[in-house]
Amino acid sequence: MHSTLRIVSYRRAISCRPNNAELHWNLSLALLCDGRLAEGFDEYEWRWRYDNFPSKRRDFQQPQWTGEPFDGRTLLLHTEQGVGDVLQFLRFLPAIVERKGATGRIVLECHDNLLSLLEGFPGIDAMIPRFAAPPPVDLHLPLLSATKVLGIATLDDLPATVPYLPISAGPDFPIPEADPDRLKVGFVFGGNPQFPNDRARSTQLDSWRPLFELEGVQFFCLQKGDREPEVAGLPEPVVRLNERIETFRDTAVALGKLDLVITTCTSVAHLAGALGRPFWVVLSRNADWRWLAGRDDSPWYPSARLFRQTRLGDWDGVFERVGAALRAESAAHRARRAGGDS
Repeated sequence: MHSTLRIVSYRRAISCRPNNAELHWNLSLALLCDGRLAEGFDEYEWRWRYDNFPSKRRDFQQPQWTGEPFDGRTLLLHTEQGVGDVLQFLRFLPAIVERKGATGRIVLECHDNLLSLLEGFPGIDAMIPRFAAPPPVDLHLPLLSATKVLGIATLDDLPATVPYLPISAGPDFPIPEADPDRLKVGFVFGGNPQFPNDRARSTQLDSWRPLFELEGVQFFCLQKGDREPEVAGLPEPVVRLNERIETFRDTAVALGKLDLVITTCTSVAHLAGALGRPFWVVLSRNADWRWLAGRDDSPWYPSARLFRQTRLGDWDGVFERVGAALRAESAAHRARRAGGDS
């Protein structure tokens, strides 16, 4: 159903059951998918009352921050949901920093595997692992409530500065196999199987196999997590970077050495977008709200290109279009190399 029709339907249902959290939650997703951010994030606050929301509300003695200056006080920004959500919403940190004044402090709580990547992020005074006991703080804010607090009303209000994620100082991630004469493409074929509806958003390796045969393209596997054992079934020429990647910082450095990354709706998509690296996302028919509806670009990530299913479950059609686009990119890469632009 089109997002506008869903919005109308949910509003009608809510008029009959105004305290039904599931209806408000679904309305928020439909509004956000339609790009109506102010209304959508207002309704998104109902997530804490929705029993099936994957993150549970946490009880803090301190008040939730409402956007006022907090000079002389400490704000705890705490993680909810997945790694991709953190990477997507860090774009709002500079606006929060502007409100902390000369002596305010920000403590960021995030997933363990993000700590090395975010070390030294401008404006963060301290970081702690997710669910660790925080130091003394005066205020708290769930990270995905930042948009509502900051008054982000439309897609035009999204921060335009990209990249917004600096890579922290540290070791290099060498890729000696990289062939400069070929288009270097990283890929991720699946997300976290524990994520709701992951079976719809993730792909099977068989859908990718025609791409691996394309002339002039070199593929690098970036897959981590529960589905990593499937990498054993990849063709031999595919470079298994996943065997060397240990942290998100490793992946971030690797993306800087590749020409493109293709992924399903995963944290790697958000990482590439935050870094301003070119990336393509293959999306199911009912894609997550953050990719909006009916677009092949993303106001959230200027470096993104989206390939959507036109029919539910039809990954073959998606990968046919991805293959055609890759052939064009490979030809352009060869032309640049021939012209001396490395």
